[in-house]
Amino acid sequence: MHRIALKTLLHHRAKVFAALAGVAFATALMVIQIGLYDGLRARASILVDRVGGDLWIMAAGTSMVDDSELLASGIDLRASAHPCVESVRPAIVAWLPYRTPAGARHTLQLVGTDADTSRGAPLVPWSMAEGLPGDLRGPGRVAIDEGDLRQLGLRPPLMGHRLEIAETEVRVAAVTTGIRNVSLIPIVFADIVTARELAHASPTGATYWVLDLAHPSCGPSIAAEIEREHPDLLVLTGEQLAARTQHHVVTESGAGVALAFVALLGLIVGVVIVGQTLFSLVREHHKELGMLRAVGATRGELAAFVGWMATFVAVVGGGIGLGLAFAVDSGLGGRSIGIVYGPEAVLGGLAAVFVMCGIAGAISLASVLRLDVVKVLQ
Repeated sequence: MHRIALKTLLHHRAKVFAALAGVAFATALMVIQIGLYDGLRARASILVDRVGGDLWIMAAGTSMVDDSELLASGIDLRASAHPCVESVRPAIVAWLPYRTPAGARHTLQLVGTDADTSRGAPLVPWSMAEGLPGDLRGPGRVAIDEGDLRQLGLRPPLMGHRLEIAETEVRVAAVTTGIRNVSLIPIVFADIVTARELAHASPTGATYWVLDLAHPSCGPSIAAEIEREHPDLLVLTGEQLAARTQHHVVTESGAGVALAFVALLGLIVGVVIVGQTLFSLVREHHKELGMLRAVGATRGELAAFVGWMATFVAVVGGGIGLGLAFAVDSGLGGRSIGIVYGPEAVLGGLAAVFVMCGIAGAISLASVLRLDVVKVLQ
């Protein structure tokens, strides 16, 4: 029966092409939406993931890593006294005013971390176009991303440029590439000393204290002890803060719902196009199917006729759609839009394709199973 189904499809090339185009479009749309969703989640929590640490101490009520405030002094000393704490690293995440060389006022995000990697601190920033993370050591040195030139009002070459951040002059000592936050506001990196100066913090101030533990199992007891002694503080693991940030950005902002709606729209469009095509093909061949039924073909064999057509459209159209999705990702490489094609995106897109073609095939299958041989052959 598969040969009859494939020959039928080849005989109606125009209709099959329309079905394949619909499936390819729907597949690409769904895979891209899933990739955008995963990319949005990854970008939302990238600072937490890169800074690392077992526990993060922050102000109570913090909803995401970008929502921070300066903490009272002395908290780091109390935390470092615990025998399970190997190191306590300061981090500053703050929003600061910026004035372009032309005089325009904007806002940027400052990220300041401890550059002393001997204490367990990772390399931040992490994606360098020019210079190294160690070049930020020293007063008034910052790193900016090459993708923020227009927003910052700068022109290459960037190294050595003077900027005015929070009414303080700093110098570009390194350039990053591809580091953007979800709001697309420019990120500026500095070591903790410069960050404290720009954020008007004390010499021991921080918006986060990041704890590296000898044994992660100590985390719950340390968190409970700190929160009991300081009710105005919140202690979360790195995974919890990353998940909270992702939830705030993706779910509470409505971005995830918007992406899901577009993906659902693609699924509906695909079902309509494929369903209409398969139903039309089956209707045109009712007489032939009736003859096969009259000479002994079973209902299962007639159902296989529809199943083979739906499978062909799903496999070929889905493959084309995946190719389109990866082509879009390649075309957007290096842009501000982040698409992440993990196994969930690919497998989820393919599963949606087979569901789509299965629903469309079921509509046509119903008409096949209701065939009245006598009426068809009259």
